[in-house]
Amino acid sequence: MLLRYDPHLDVDRLATAFLGAPVPAHRMPMDAIRRGDEVEIRCDMPGVDPGSVVIDVVDHILTVRAERRGPERDGDEALELECAQGLVTRDVLLGDGLDTKRLEHEYRDGVLVVRIPVVSRHAVAGTEG
Repeated sequence: MLLRYDPHLDVDRLATAFLGAPVPAHRMPMDAIRRGDEVEIRCDMPGVDPGSVVIDVVDHILTVRAERRGPERDGDEALELECAQGLVTRDVLLGDGLDTKRLEHEYRDGVLVVRIPVVSRHAVAGTEG
């Protein structure tokens, strides 16, 4: 109802669960929770410059983009680099029952929280009352 079916996400989840495959570095992990009259989407984005966060909604697709710069400097020798660097993105397919025009967000302590109000069933059907 709130998030549409995404077969690609299910394949990623199965691969992670059964094969131990890591989440792709270019895709940020997220949680989506219905909390009363809103949906809360929490994206883990540690080390991201808050000024680089871009949130768009087009045709029921919420897209979150941000840039994370690596810690290394000129002359450093990288010994292990597992954290996503560069542009990280996440697309979320939203259902019809969300009011994306009233979307609110905040970025704090490495977590982006997006809140989207749930629209009443009457409003979705066009029969307000």
